[in-house]
Amino acid sequence: MRGRLAAGVLCLAALSGCAGRELTDVTLIQALGVDGAGPVELTAVGEDEGERTVYRVRGENVTLAQEGLKDLGETRLEVTHVAQLVLGRSADLTDTLWREVIHRKSGYGATVWLADGEAGALLEGSADLSRRLKAMEENAGVRAPTLMEALSTLTREGQVELPVLTAADGAPELAGYRTVKGR
Repeated sequence: MRGRLAAGVLCLAALSGCAGRELTDVTLIQALGVDGAGPVELTAVGEDEGERTVYRVRGENVTLAQEGLKDLGETRLEVTHVAQLVLGRSADLTDTLWREVIHRKSGYGATVWLADGEAGALLEGSADLSRRLKAMEENAGVRAPTLMEALSTLTREGQVELPVLTAADGAPELAGYRTVKGR
């Protein structure tokens, strides 16, 4: 019986792509910043055991850049629980949203924000970004659409209104809203 159990655990580890790393050696990325329209630069903010880490990776598009995240860090980086997706001015909104929804990388419930400049710089310079953005939504009445809502509105109406963020003294601040048109 123990032999079957051990074989089953090994098969599950191999199938999950975790062979070589413990199943617990995972860093969940909470915020993902996207800059550029191709190539794309991603800035991923994760927290592991209370320690905030920022990762940067480039790729031809968002999907390929996310694949590059797998090779960074000492733990496996997982983008399936991203709470906020922050798009820089140079990001291709339509392509990014479609790729995220089709490949379900960031999770459909991630809220979508615009950076007034580079998303990477905003994420790197803002301590505790995810908690602060969540507080803005819950306590300050900021309307940030989810990934699915943003893509649905963009597809149906040809444009979507997104909250714009700036950084002030290491904290994100709402700079207003911007209507962004699809291509």
